[in-house]
Amino acid sequence: MPLTVNAPDQIIKLDVSVSNGFQAIKNCLACAGLLGKSIIIAHIAEKPSPPPSLHFSISPSHPSESTQLSIQKRAKSAGIRAHQVAGLNLLREIYRADIYGAIVGSKEIKFKPNKMKSGSYVLDCFPAASIVLEAQSIIPCLLFGGSHSFVHIRGGSSDVAECPPYDYFTTVFTDILKRMGVQVNSRLIQRGFYPKGGSVLELTVDPITQIRPLVMTERGNLISLHVKTICAGGMSTPVAQKMVSGARQLLSQYFSQVEIIEEHHQEQFSAHTDDFASVQITGKTCKGCILSGNGVAKLGGNYEKVGNEAALSLVNDFLTGACLDQYLQDQIVLYLALAEGTSVIRTGPMSVYMREAMRITSTLFGAKFYVQEQNESPTEESYIITCNGIGLRNEIPSCGIASS
Repeated sequence: MPLTVNAPDQIIKLDVSVSNGFQAIKNCLACAGLLGKSIIIAHIAEKPSPPPSLHFSISPSHPSESTQLSIQKRAKSAGIRAHQVAGLNLLREIYRADIYGAIVGSKEIKFKPNKMKSGSYVLDCFPAASIVLEAQSIIPCLLFGGSHSFVHIRGGSSDVAECPPYDYFTTVFTDILKRMGVQVNSRLIQRGFYPKGGSVLELTVDPITQIRPLVMTERGNLISLHVKTICAGGMSTPVAQKMVSGARQLLSQYFSQVEIIEEHHQEQFSAHTDDFASVQITGKTCKGCILSGNGVAKLGGNYEKVGNEAALSLVNDFLTGACLDQYLQDQIVLYLALAEGTSVIRTGPMSVYMREAMRITSTLFGAKFYVQEQNESPTEESYIITCNGIGLRNEIPSCGIASS
């Protein structure tokens, strides 16, 4: 990703035509806000030119032997979309920033942050927007304030296909953050399902002095399995039972000695309910690792297959020896880069989103990532990722800051 710093204004310019992921763009703005640096994000959701090389080392045996990787992902349409504007405006409010280009169709954003402001905020989302993705983009922005911050997120969807569902947010994502000293509390007042939305989420973020490094390299044996199904509208208990059946067929083959606990939630009918069904499978190991797989069913679809594929996702992560599942990889990179000291984690195959997150944070923060391929199995791809964090420190005096 090209980087230019123009003295004396010290404006960072990033070409994001390679990534085209809006979550990556918001991460760029969060990084700029934390650093107090102005940033220009160009070529939003445009077809990329040949992708540049990454700014971290990938080696089969030693971090000094670097191999270049590249990323390419094409966008469906150019520019900022309508449902993305609200999140940009919230970042403007948090950082009391000047922002230009936060309008529908814009292909460039100019963001000039000031000091972040702890407080209470409201985010009104488009119905189809994921409230979890919105929450994840807000949390790092509020960590280095002087007091607790509260965010009321409403209107979006708590459960969206191809996005982390709310239950994943609470059972996996925030659990890992706690290990790094980050305390986030949430309360889902109203579920809302794609595409109608209508969710209401309350989020509380505690300020922190510094983020602790994360070391997770030993997965351990699986000791528990939890299968949760959620149904709404015209999809009810029979659908849930078929998803659970499909999940059990595969889980019993690999984890026959592990008890499977089932939980079903039937959403009461309201204006926000639609025909919706999902399954989330969460597995915990004796070393404290949490792996997860999830799926969303369509009305009249193959419900057993949805459950089976969710189970397969968890099984595949387990077989690689990964301590973080494929969904958590990219979500945790920003925190590794901000942490004080060296983090070391073991993952399975690296997603394109993780590679892009590593590139953004190494470019903006100067954090160093080293990726070492593991050769323990000829059929399972896994990596040890080491990150030398920048040790960002909260310098705002406050009696309410949590100890790192």
